[in-house]
Amino acid sequence: MKKCLCVVVAGLNFLTVANAAQPVRLQLPLPVAGTRFLPHNIGFSADGKDLCLAGTNTDENGRATAQLLLIDRTSSTVRWQKRLPAPDGHSDIYPVQCVKDGGAVYLLANVDTDSVKSLRHTLAYVYSFNLQGKQTGYKVLDLPGSDHFAYAMAATPGGIKVAGYIKDEDDDFEYYSVFTQGMDAALKADKPSIKKTGAFAPFPSGRIVGDSLHIAGNFYPYKLSKKEGDGDYAVSKLRLNGSYLWSQRPPTANSLSGYTGVGANGSVFRLAYQKETSSLLQVTPDGKFGPEVSYASKYCETRALVEYGNDYLAIRKPCNSIGGRSVMVSINPESKTEKLLDWLAEEPLYLTADPDSWAVVGKDKSGKPVLYTGAVKAAE
Repeated sequence: MKKCLCVVVAGLNFLTVANAAQPVRLQLPLPVAGTRFLPHNIGFSADGKDLCLAGTNTDENGRATAQLLLIDRTSSTVRWQKRLPAPDGHSDIYPVQCVKDGGAVYLLANVDTDSVKSLRHTLAYVYSFNLQGKQTGYKVLDLPGSDHFAYAMAATPGGIKVAGYIKDEDDDFEYYSVFTQGMDAALKADKPSIKKTGAFAPFPSGRIVGDSLHIAGNFYPYKLSKKEGDGDYAVSKLRLNGSYLWSQRPPTANSLSGYTGVGANGSVFRLAYQKETSSLLQVTPDGKFGPEVSYASKYCETRALVEYGNDYLAIRKPCNSIGGRSVMVSINPESKTEKLLDWLAEEPLYLTADPDSWAVVGKDKSGKPVLYTGAVKAAE
């Protein structure tokens, strides 16, 4: 018998629940200046008491700055927030991931060196802060190649580990490699591990689980022709200090309509849409494919996809409202059903979940962001 899901968090403001089938909803308005804030990542602390939230603010000229918040879930308060311009005289900064571990908060970001595309390179940066919000360090990753694009970050005993790609090029070809690198709490870097066997192009879905990177997206070979080169969709698991453990290339109906998520245990799941049909593909952490589940759907674009107990939650857009409001849906692969959720009064922008916690960021009619967060608890 399938277990039901309940949500319990102490110390947050309760909203009125429209019907008993919904989890209890909790909200916290975010004191972010302006209306151009776009969330990119939420990271839960190991004890579930805090979360970090990273996103971008874009000015009227299209220049992106990073916004980082540390939020106490127990007292429903924002401990601090920081707004970070692009470092070292560069053009734009785009957060990838934040991690709160012990007495430190880390931010991983990709930085564009120039707003002009022909002059632009991408570099990976790491920032560190203490629990009072004081910046304790920042570092550009010292790697070979002309471009460095960060995929994911995870905490380690006494520091962090980072994974991403390195790109180099000549007149005719681009060359792609995957790198992984460890850093201590002072951001002193270990020697990077570089795998010259190709890499996942921007923007893959990746997650470091233990000593491995689980990742899916468009994969480029090591040597890619500028005239004829292209990639194809792949799902892989590789050891951070070793080689690929496995790599699979599942069928793709239409890569432009697909969205991929990675679960806390390294499972990969892809939701695609084609011809009034959505299809959910699931890949286990050891690379085994489950049966692809297809069902009739009125939703085309997917902006977020996470595991939620035995179901999946997603942020999607109806096919008949291009450019319109996003909605939140629940997908049950066993029954092949998808239902609209009215958990938020606001339009959902970002969604994340792990086995214990969930969080959604929405925006109200004035464009202000609101955080909803709770604990996922399976009731017997």
